[in-house]
Amino acid sequence: MSDEEAYYASLFGAAVRLERKARGFAQEKFADHIGMDRTTMGAIERGERNLALANIMRILEGLRMQPCDFFKHVPLRNEVETGDPQLRPI
Repeated sequence: MSDEEAYYASLFGAAVRLERKARGFAQEKFADHIGMDRTTMGAIERGERNLALANIMRILEGLRMQPCDFFKHVPLRNEVETGDPQLRPI
């Protein structure tokens, strides 16, 4: 995994953990809820997996969240580095 992929995997995993806990799911119960192995879910939350879109959507459906609602709190890398939310990758 490249540094950029690892960065986003880590942010995604942290956001998944936050939303899962906010909904009262234990990690194992949530993994069962979405048909995923608990060890895979743990690796996702630790940022150790670069997920396919289908698995991202499976997680968001399990959280009952629209992608736009989930990702609006995940900053882009250059926003974090520069503090400027107007900067977007091309």
